[in-house]
Amino acid sequence: MCQLLGMNSSKPSEFCAIFSDFARRGGDIDVHRHGVGLAFYNNTDSKSKSGSKKGDKEFYMFRDTMPAAFSPKLAKFVMEQKYLCTKTINMISHIRYATKGCVSLDNVHPFTREMWGTKWVFAHNGDIPRFYNTNQYEKSSFESSLSAKYIPNGTTDSEAVFCEILNSLQREFTKCPPLNILYQTIQRLCHDIVDNHNNNGENHQNNDPIIFNFLLSCNENVLMSFSWPGSRPGSKVWNGLYYQIQQESSSHTAIIATKPLDIVNGNWIEMKKGELLLFHKGLPYTMNANNNTLDVKQLHATTTYSSNDNTNNVRIISDLILQEVYTKGKDDFVQEVSVF
Repeated sequence: MCQLLGMNSSKPSEFCAIFSDFARRGGDIDVHRHGVGLAFYNNTDSKSKSGSKKGDKEFYMFRDTMPAAFSPKLAKFVMEQKYLCTKTINMISHIRYATKGCVSLDNVHPFTREMWGTKWVFAHNGDIPRFYNTNQYEKSSFESSLSAKYIPNGTTDSEAVFCEILNSLQREFTKCPPLNILYQTIQRLCHDIVDNHNNNGENHQNNDPIIFNFLLSCNENVLMSFSWPGSRPGSKVWNGLYYQIQQESSSHTAIIATKPLDIVNGNWIEMKKGELLLFHKGLPYTMNANNNTLDVKQLHATTTYSSNDNTNNVRIISDLILQEVYTKGKDDFVQEVSVF
């Protein structure tokens, strides 16, 4: 299957080192050789060699069907970003191992769409059997609905489910809701997709299990991550999502990956099955059911998680406890969403 890498930070941070390590899995030390993609906002500072002014937020997108480890275009692009001292607070990248859809640029993640005046970026790892036949799904679901603005360009189940999420959001809202409402809605949509699969398993090809891990960005500040992990039939490869929070003084950087990176030392935590995390300023937020606000997740646990276990325990590579964590309030999120 594919692999994901994301980063969200409280201040503009360099990412070329972790991305270069990740890219080696694209045909060098691993089998993901069917394409590579990278999307980020360039948050340059006043000393940048690019000459951009402080506060610039240019959106950059790179995709190639070549293996990440051997792509001349990617190597040139990464070297340019290193020379320009490119920094970002939000990044999504993907290396592809094609299981559904041919090897073509249209099928390379991340996928992007414009909605409510901002770019939405999506990358996925897994299998979603309901969306295997995108031509049939396109005719029955997208084209038959007058409200379906977003239609897949390629033939992957990943892009189809991305369009499904966007179309569902557009049917419910005329503008981007506050982040706590957006979080609740996306969480519900994700579980609807999983429940639909579980309730109609006999209608899916070969009774394939659903594996649904993704990174989703709705602007330059926010990164969402959902995980429904698993292994494909006959495979021992576990497909989930891990994350790590790096803390330096008052700044935080979150790194999210399908598999922990060799270059990054420290603590990694596997996301719970069915969990949605919203990363903002390098910290993970979850919904507080008592008051419907997004609160910082407490990053420590002692339970273990087995790939053969269907419970919602957490596999801990090592305990992680953050000190002096700032809990972001609901009003802060509303103010930021209002300036999309």
